[in-house]
Amino acid sequence: MGRRIRYGICFFLLGACCCVALPAVAVPVKEIRQAQTLMDQGAPGEALDMLKELLVDYPESPEVRFSVGCAWFMLGGKHMAEGNVEEAQKAYKAAKSAFDALLLRNDGVISREATFNRANCAAMEAMTYDPQRQYGEAMAALRRAVDAYENGLKEYPDHEGMQANLDHVRLQLKQLLQNTPPEEEQQE
Repeated sequence: MGRRIRYGICFFLLGACCCVALPAVAVPVKEIRQAQTLMDQGAPGEALDMLKELLVDYPESPEVRFSVGCAWFMLGGKHMAEGNVEEAQKAYKAAKSAFDALLLRNDGVISREATFNRANCAAMEAMTYDPQRQYGEAMAALRRAVDAYENGLKEYPDHEGMQANLDHVRLQLKQLLQNTPPEEEQQE
């Protein structure tokens, strides 16, 4: 399976999200930027540790929660690059949970991008399955990713990244359906 998913670039959004903070909730902009720098430098684990500490002091901050999701997402990518599939799956699930917590807030840009990143987590989790050995799991995971993008587009129909990623995941699903492993064909 290809890996050309356009990410909901967390880094660009961190700056934008910090500008739209709710007045009643303090935003630790400097610390979030430090965590962003760590992620940029390929240290998402360190960034995640820093953000978890921030979450203790700013438990209601959607910006911190969004950043935690981004750090988990980046950690998943790092684990995949290292060939550690199980840890990548755990990280993508943790990222998805972090973004899920932001979906009901109706904070504009944060909710919108949390929806996008949640779908990206589902897509990247699908990429962790080897379709030759785990055909059923890969198929189910791709279908979950398609559902996540479709649901996101119902809410944010003008989101170009979501549409592009949906198209890409649909193509991957189609390719997987066309390349059914021999043992799966016999079971059908």
